[in-house]
Amino acid sequence: MCIENGQLQGAMFRRRAALTLIELLAVVMIVVVVFAAVVPQLRPALEQGRLREASRQVSAYFTLAKSLAAQRGRPVGVALQRTVPGSDAALDLFMLETPPPYTGDLSGATVVVGPDPTNNRYKMLFRKAASLTATTTTALVQPGESFFIRFNYMGPLYGCFRDTNGDFVIQIGAQPPPGFWSPGADKQWGVGGTDDDGNSLANDLREAGWPASDDVEIGLPFQVYMFPARSVTKPLQLSGSVSVDLQYSGFGVSGTQFAADNVIPSGPVDTQPIIVMFSPSGGVATLYQGVLTGGVVPLTQQAGTGTVYFLVGRFDQVQPPPVFDPSAGTWSLPASTATQTNLADLKSVWVAVETRNGAITTAENVSGSSIREVRGLVRTGAGMGAN
Repeated sequence: MCIENGQLQGAMFRRRAALTLIELLAVVMIVVVVFAAVVPQLRPALEQGRLREASRQVSAYFTLAKSLAAQRGRPVGVALQRTVPGSDAALDLFMLETPPPYTGDLSGATVVVGPDPTNNRYKMLFRKAASLTATTTTALVQPGESFFIRFNYMGPLYGCFRDTNGDFVIQIGAQPPPGFWSPGADKQWGVGGTDDDGNSLANDLREAGWPASDDVEIGLPFQVYMFPARSVTKPLQLSGSVSVDLQYSGFGVSGTQFAADNVIPSGPVDTQPIIVMFSPSGGVATLYQGVLTGGVVPLTQQAGTGTVYFLVGRFDQVQPPPVFDPSAGTWSLPASTATQTNLADLKSVWVAVETRNGAITTAENVSGSSIREVRGLVRTGAGMGAN
């Protein structure tokens, strides 16, 4: 009997160890109620965490590009791609690398720079560089494309382009470095005794190689740097709820040069990515932004003149893309349904790149009456805390 009672009690205990369906439903209901009460309180913190993590990813991607530029000895950068033409939201970032410099097809390749008085510019003539000067689709630089060049393996990089006629042109107003010509029999630059370039000085170095002169072509070795090409480095893709807001991004304390609405509604939308290229020395070598007629051109911002700012915020708070009216042939900006902008959202985070030394920092957004005031507070550290 005692054994039977023990077995009976053990069986009752085993049966009692399990929850009944009613008890299980009661536990589930309690969990649901608690979860429903807690989640709204956690949502701001979760959203802030997503923005912080996205800003860290963007900052780390810039840092990787800067490191690769130092390792490879040539510019490497980051491109921020708009989601659609005219959009100010960038979800995808990818790495760009400047290909190794082109120095000609054969040993002893040179370039001669001379004035083009008809168009008030300087043209370049390349020797032993058939791959560059070819007129076929296989040419390294096609008409309408831009590139950079360094002369005699020293000095600055000069911005250049190939015009629609196939001529190679330097995009500067100042004279290129000397060394391309030697004075002829008259020992004078240009046409002897003539003010060829109209600067009130006869026979000055600016007139070297002037048409009709007897100056002797020498030429200098060169390094041609093509426009950056996409790297094999894995792209960075931000989540759909977070993006880089290009409407409030740009350089300087108040600049919004990256905003697509800078050309709305009078012109076509901007389709090209924003590109930040780091030099091997660590600073920002060049900034690129799309142009209305296609292709890309360097922005006027140069190393040592300021900071580039990118605002990381919510995707649904970015300015909607413009809408094209075919009857009027113009673009217009639709009204935004967002309750606030990313500039006004204190959960947004800034990623800043110093052009002079390439320093990359992140800072929490702060309250301000204008973008100038906000960036000023961020620069002074009032919004620090996202690092």
